[in-house]
Amino acid sequence: MSLYRKALLGDVEQEVLRFTSSIDVDRYFVKEAIDVMKAHVKHLMSINVVPEGAGKRVLEALESASAEDLLSKKAEDIFEAIEAYLKEKVGEDFGWISIGRSRNDHIAAVLRLVTRRYLISIIKEVLDLRSMLLHKTSENLYTLFPSFTHMQPAQISTAAHYLTYIEEELSFYTRLLLDILELVNRSPLGAAAATSTMVDIDREELASSLHFSDMVKNSLLATGSRDFMLIASSILASFSVFLSRIAEDMIFFSFSGLIDAPREHMATSSLMPHKKNLVTMELIRAWGGRSIGLLTSILAVEKGIPSGYNLDLQEMNSSFISLLMRLLDVVKIFRDFISKVKFKQAERIETLILTDLAELLSLELNIPYREVHMRIARGISEMKDPSPDELLSFLKREFNLNEKIMEMILNPLKLLKRKGDGSPNPDAVRKYIDEAVNKINEDKGLLKRIISGIQPDLI
Repeated sequence: MSLYRKALLGDVEQEVLRFTSSIDVDRYFVKEAIDVMKAHVKHLMSINVVPEGAGKRVLEALESASAEDLLSKKAEDIFEAIEAYLKEKVGEDFGWISIGRSRNDHIAAVLRLVTRRYLISIIKEVLDLRSMLLHKTSENLYTLFPSFTHMQPAQISTAAHYLTYIEEELSFYTRLLLDILELVNRSPLGAAAATSTMVDIDREELASSLHFSDMVKNSLLATGSRDFMLIASSILASFSVFLSRIAEDMIFFSFSGLIDAPREHMATSSLMPHKKNLVTMELIRAWGGRSIGLLTSILAVEKGIPSGYNLDLQEMNSSFISLLMRLLDVVKIFRDFISKVKFKQAERIETLILTDLAELLSLELNIPYREVHMRIARGISEMKDPSPDELLSFLKREFNLNEKIMEMILNPLKLLKRKGDGSPNPDAVRKYIDEAVNKINEDKGLLKRIISGIQPDLI
């Protein structure tokens, strides 16, 4: 069956219908499609375009429509399925709903509502993840931990410092997602197919009925562009890539003995009885690559078409929905991982303190830094793989260490007592935690204000 094309083109072959139909993807936004149709019918009734009796019968049928009812229809898309369902339920009165609308402005509205719903959920999860990171940070202020460059142990740090690196990056993404939420929350309804409609639709009132905060004014832009999806996808994919890097860190930390990964996030080998594999982080690491592929697909579809609606845009929807749904799952899993992971005290730290020690020697002994750097490098080269005692003996001989410097070597936490913000200094990290808590509360306030204009019962 094809309700729309039969009068002009006749019946469609089932193979062609299967090929052009989007119903398999549309299953993810049945509720939004019904909500948009209900808003349209109510508005037409309010401006006396649809007879009250016909409108009421249509609305009653829409209220009782289930996803199963609609998805069982052999239709081009969810909108044709809705019309076919209404034709069965209310007879010819169903035809009133077609005036003043097009599938073009309705699918644009539905996609914005779906994006809005997922973005709100993702932002909430990110805020919870940030709070969890700060809690874990406060537990690890004095947990000595290596920092890395080129995947090699570089300088002494703390697990708390590493965790605040993640939280600060997430704070940037939170604000970006909040900005995207405002961009998405604009109504295309009333734009119809391309140039609006002869019906005197009050677009602002129609937008308000679905809690959109603004409108996409130009009707061609409203129906024929998916730039809101392109921009959202770019940020979501970038966010996914960041999380994939952290997942790679966790895998590396796990087999390096720097963390105790939660058992719930591991799987075993079907052959090797001793193996424990950090599979959730492996999947998140892979997700970063997959998100790039989805973004590329979305960008390529819009790049290839002229202005105005083209059915190519339908092909973006599956990639976009996958991006939203999977990222939400990824953030939930990552938050659970962070809540359960345990960071372990670094054991061999003698080489990790050498950079800080070289700077300290230069300052305390009034020796040019490059000279200190070269003397330490030569000594390490001659000793090959020195033990802690051998390294300490070398430094004593080479620099005639005083008591203050010796104390710092024996207690590396003293080397972390720096004045600058953003360092592993536990005092600086405490300050960061206090500031980050305030930022999280600010972001929660922003989200709450946005939600209050959409659906107060979500708060």
